[in-house]
Amino acid sequence: FFLSLVYAIIRVFSSLLYTTLPMTINRTVSAHQRGTLQGLAMLGGSVARACGPASAGILFSSSVEHFAPPSGSVVVFSIISFGGICLGILSLMLREPEQHELAVLSSDASLNNNSEEEDEPPTFLVLIKKCAAVNALKMSSI
Repeated sequence: FFLSLVYAIIRVFSSLLYTTLPMTINRTVSAHQRGTLQGLAMLGGSVARACGPASAGILFSSSVEHFAPPSGSVVVFSIISFGGICLGILSLMLREPEQHELAVLSSDASLNNNSEEEDEPPTFLVLIKKCAAVNALKMSSI
């Protein structure tokens, strides 16, 4: 009964996560960059789904080799819990961009669009540079 309850809770929260994550991502960039950022988010999710089972298998097998059976599972649970807590703390530190940050991003985008075609999406490096600039603004205001 306990495992089915835990599984149900995990499924509910994962469905909430997968529905609210795209909405949250859409609010962080300007309108013409949403598709690129959504693609990057999907790429990150796919990489995590591909690497997660392999890394969990490596973690579990190494814990079985190096620790006695009852404490090996505790070590695995502790490492995964620590990673989850760290990600939770990092997500609490996120904030929505302020209006002047959005104005800076949109003015940069309009300057870039004047020299290039307007329908052409920004390259990966341009998007990363803009995200780094927004993060630098966020860190300077803290």
